[in-house]
Amino acid sequence: MATNNYNLWMIKEGHKALAKLFKERSDYHLGVGGCGAETPWTTSPPVPNFDAVAMLEEFGRRKVTQVSYAEEDAGGDIGWDGSLWSTTTSVTRHVYLKFAFETDEAVNLNVYQVAIFVGTVPQGIVPPGQFYLEPADVLEAGTIMYSQYIVPRIFSEFEKPVFEFILTF
Repeated sequence: MATNNYNLWMIKEGHKALAKLFKERSDYHLGVGGCGAETPWTTSPPVPNFDAVAMLEEFGRRKVTQVSYAEEDAGGDIGWDGSLWSTTTSVTRHVYLKFAFETDEAVNLNVYQVAIFVGTVPQGIVPPGQFYLEPADVLEAGTIMYSQYIVPRIFSEFEKPVFEFILTF
């Protein structure tokens, strides 16, 4: 049996092609949840389980508000991972996701975890224009792509929480 001793590297255009596939999707949702059976944390969140297929305790999920390409930009207005970014119409290997909650979504919940899902399918009974789904509103959960445990925060009816992420391919 012959062995391949050569490394196969994805080149820049391959990364951009992957980003383009994900940028064209509109079925992203941001799940918000509690700590489940885990010991509640107050300052230093633990590292999420790399093998997770669901959230610890899901309260609901918000449909994506904006999907764009992104590029590092010293004058940008999106802070991510120690850098500033801007959205762009040019194809890059970075996809920007923005999830903007309304004041009546996920109110009074103590949120310990957020997670990005792709492929969520709502129940047929969800009215058009309803962008926040409770667990009973979800027909198919989709795939959990990213998970982050956060310092707990309570969503208030007096705020509109916004979460922004840069996905790099």
